[in-house]
Amino acid sequence: MRFVPYESGSIRVGGRELRDCAGADVRAAITGMTQDAHVFHTTIRANLALAPPGRHGRRSARGGAQGPPPGLDRVAARPLDTLVGGDGATMSGGQRTRLLLARALLADPPVLVLDEPTEGLDPDTATAVLTDILDATRGRTTILVTHDRSGLTTADEIVTLARAGSCPAERPGRRRGLRTFGRGRTRDP
Repeated sequence: MRFVPYESGSIRVGGRELRDCAGADVRAAITGMTQDAHVFHTTIRANLALAPPGRHGRRSARGGAQGPPPGLDRVAARPLDTLVGGDGATMSGGQRTRLLLARALLADPPVLVLDEPTEGLDPDTATAVLTDILDATRGRTTILVTHDRSGLTTADEIVTLARAGSCPAERPGRRRGLRTFGRGRTRDP
């Protein structure tokens, strides 16, 4: 997202090298949900409306400020005009996480990065939400950063960061090693 420049290698989105793009363009192409994202003291609807314009200069037609994308209607199990309090004080941790997730999905970026998208959710809800995420992001790059691998069985590729220089990758039913990962390091073919 251009917060820290990469020293070697190449990162391309839509055929464009990221180091040659303006920071604002990179953040428009790559966006997501961080663990510390803020929920504002306003309604669920207004929090959803904060999603930045997506790939086509507008919020996703899959929801916009009217509500969450299909499959993510479990955002808060409350009316969209419900006040949520400062940082989601009137919501459970799981409801807050789902609201932030819906806001990230409404941005509809080409590359979506989600940091711990199921944190605070019970196992059944986490599985359902992961299914919703993968359905809503089919056909585009989605990076899920998580400590919990359950529910990732339908992911195209799983990369496990264990320690410097060690980064095994696997596809469902198949494991593939990486020579190295990080500064100046490349994947095995």
